[in-house]
Amino acid sequence: MQGTSNSHNQISLSEDCCHISTNTDSELTIIDSVSLGKLVRDVISSIEYDPVLLDVNLYDLVIETPILNMTVTNFTLASIPLLPGPNNLLLLTENQDSDFLNQLNATVYSVLYVGSSPTSLELLVDMSIFNPTNITFDLPNEVLELGVIYNNTNLAYGTIKDVFIPQNEQVNMSVGCTIKSETNEDKAVLEYFLSEFVSGGYENSSIKINIGNNHVYNNPGLNKLVEQINITNLTIPNISLPLPEESEQVAVKSCPFIVQATIHIFSSEVELTVFNPIVNHELIVEVFQAEAKYKDVVLGYLQQRERLIVPPGIYKTPKLPIKINSIGMDVLKKAMNGELDVEVLAILNVQLDEFDVNLFYKGNGLKSKIGF
Repeated sequence: MQGTSNSHNQISLSEDCCHISTNTDSELTIIDSVSLGKLVRDVISSIEYDPVLLDVNLYDLVIETPILNMTVTNFTLASIPLLPGPNNLLLLTENQDSDFLNQLNATVYSVLYVGSSPTSLELLVDMSIFNPTNITFDLPNEVLELGVIYNNTNLAYGTIKDVFIPQNEQVNMSVGCTIKSETNEDKAVLEYFLSEFVSGGYENSSIKINIGNNHVYNNPGLNKLVEQINITNLTIPNISLPLPEESEQVAVKSCPFIVQATIHIFSSEVELTVFNPIVNHELIVEVFQAEAKYKDVVLGYLQQRERLIVPPGIYKTPKLPIKINSIGMDVLKKAMNGELDVEVLAILNVQLDEFDVNLFYKGNGLKSKIGF
C-alpha cells in the first residue's frame, strides 16, 4: 500500500501529559488488492500472519512548543507496527473465547417476501447487528454480496447496499437474502441445512458454515480484495426472532416457529400454536408424519396427513386428530391440567409461493399443555 497525507497537528503540553490532535487529509493507494484481501481473511479467521509494518516519510515536520521551535525535513520512521494482533481487533467483554458471530447480537425485526421461482427464493430481512471490533466498515454507493456455503454447496447470498457499520455499535440494516437450489443435489443440501437449523431452535452451535464467493459491483479493485475473504467453519449465530406482542405470554424453549401445543386426551386431538415470520405472505405447511415423545416414551402420532395454511404472525391450528397409545395415555393422564416438555419428530413440506422444501424436524422441549 502507498499513501500521502497533508496534516496539521496541534500539540499541547502539561506537567503530566502530552496531547496531540491531528487533522489529516490522506490518500491511500492499494497496490495489491489480492494480498490485502488474504491478510484481512487471516486476521478475521485468527490465522497466523506476518507482521504488517508501516514506513513513514515525513517531508516537513514543524514542531512549535513554548521552549522549542524547529523544522525537520525528510525524516523517516521505519517499521512501525500497523496492524494489531487479532485479539486487539475484538472488543470482547465477558468471555474472551466467545464465538465471533454470536457477538454480533443479531436481532431480526421482520422478514419480507420479495419473489420466488421453483429454484429460488428472495427475502428482505430488517435486522440489527453489533460490531464487536474497533473497525468501522464504510462502503458508500456500493453493493456488497456475501455468499453462504454449507457442505461445499452455495446455499444463499446476502446483499447489503451502502454499508456503514460503526465500530462497537449496534446498527440497523436491511439485508437482501437469495436462496437458490438449481440442482437436486443443491436442494438436498439446502433441505438438510434448514432441517438442522429449525430443529436446533434458538441454539445452533453445531451448524458450521463458510462465507465465500463474495463480491462488490462498482469497484474492481475492492472486488479483488473482497473475493479473497473466505471464512471457514463459522458457527451459526444465535438469532433473536421477536414474536408478536400477542405471544408474549407463550414460553418458547425449542423451535421458534412451533410455539406451543395443547393435547386433548379424551378427544385424542392436538392444537398447535405456530409462528410465521414472513410478514407479508402465508406459508403452506403439509405435515406427512408426526410423532410426540416424552422421555423416550411415545405418546402418540398424527393420524393423517394435514395441510395447514399459516398466515403471518401467530396462528393456532384447528384440532388435529392423533392416535394416543396406552402407555402414552398413562403419562398424559398423570400430567392432566399441567404441562410436559415434549420431543417432536415430523416430516413436512413448507411452501412459500412457488418455492418449497421438504424438512425433517426433530425438536426437544416443546411446551405442551395437557387437557381434556
